[in-house]
Amino acid sequence: MTDKRINDISEIEDSQAALRESIQATKELAERADGLLQQHRARREQESAGRRDRASSMSSG
Repeated sequence: MTDKRINDISEIEDSQAALRESIQATKELAERADGLLQQHRARREQESAGRRDRASSMSSG
């Protein structure tokens, strides 16, 4: 193999490694975002349930 071809292969391998790292980082960010979204939805549901409970107790009291 020529030096240029070896260099090209090395660059391709480096690019593939960088892409793998980027994909992994993207997956981790997506998982974190999903977790935050679930927390937000749960909190919103709790707040909504609390409002319903207060409204119910106010109308019956």
